[in-house]
Amino acid sequence: MLRAIALDDEPLPLEILNTFCGRMSEEINLLKTFSKIQEARKFLEAEDVDLIFLDIQMPMLSGIEFYQLFGKNKLLIFTTAFSDFAMQGFELDAVDYLLKPFDFARFQKAIEKAQRLHKTQVRKDTASIWVRVDSNQVRIALENIQYIEAMADYLRIHLSEGKAVVTRMTMKNMQTQLNTDFARIHKSFIIRKDQVTAHNSREVYIQDIKLPIGASYSGEFDLG
Repeated sequence: MLRAIALDDEPLPLEILNTFCGRMSEEINLLKTFSKIQEARKFLEAEDVDLIFLDIQMPMLSGIEFYQLFGKNKLLIFTTAFSDFAMQGFELDAVDYLLKPFDFARFQKAIEKAQRLHKTQVRKDTASIWVRVDSNQVRIALENIQYIEAMADYLRIHLSEGKAVVTRMTMKNMQTQLNTDFARIHKSFIIRKDQVTAHNSREVYIQDIKLPIGASYSGEFDLG
């Protein structure tokens, strides 16, 4: 299922998107709608989103500028009353360009196209994850991760090659992106199991780094 948000400075288009997404609830989950750019930006930084519905002409920042700054590597569907920007939209590899007012049949075609592209992305990204670092989206190969450390509202991703990466994300959201090569051993630590060089009932070692095993995770910790 696609996880989506919508950004538009007018309430009616957002209501229509809510209604149309509700009619395709098995294919798409419209997590939240926004009329303010800053609120949408903060949500994107904190949550896992697959698709953005974007108006183009908005105060302060255009939809094109918003996507270039904050939405890279997300699927994009423009929803706009202006056809003048269609070429720019497709230069950004937008999934579709819905010209207002659009009907449900036209919306459905756009979502079906987004689903196909999303499935292709998922297949390509099974061995890596995308995380936001400052204003950029950064791809990290799963095999390069040693362990992940929680620090308040941020995560520090320790790598076997290269400097550690810090991103604003919850442990819960991170776990949804990882495969069975990883295990959560503590409220503050996720490890890649094949990086463990020694362990006992209380702690694991990744080379000379000692990490605690939390009491509530000891029964679930399994290197197999």
